[in-house]
Amino acid sequence: MAFVADGSLGLLPAQDQYGVWIEPAWISDAAALPAKAREVLAAYAAAAAREPPAMRSAAVQALTDSQGVLDDNCREQLLIIAQLGAIGSGDLAGVAQIKEQFGEQVPVSQYRYAIRGFLLAWADQDASVL
Repeated sequence: MAFVADGSLGLLPAQDQYGVWIEPAWISDAAALPAKAREVLAAYAAAAAREPPAMRSAAVQALTDSQGVLDDNCREQLLIIAQLGAIGSGDLAGVAQIKEQFGEQVPVSQYRYAIRGFLLAWADQDASVL
């Protein structure tokens, strides 16, 4: 699921995410899924809809107690979704808080190391220049 999200969440506009991540048509009974899978899907739906507060809260919920349950690719996506949600909500300090809470548990991939560094640098900028 995380690999499909890699190629669609950030690339498709929100209106094209319906049936994919927003109200996914490919899942017949979401209630039957394990709780952690539903949490990941909620984070993906929030990211697809470009809803920063929901992105942060859903991704943090999915990251909580995810070590050994979700693969590292998915966990890294969730970390980035949570941090983007903090930025989109205007909470730049929240980016570092999310990193402190989850960042050390989530290995940095070759694919996303630059993104993770960029988000921290963005959040560290002087708020007076915004």
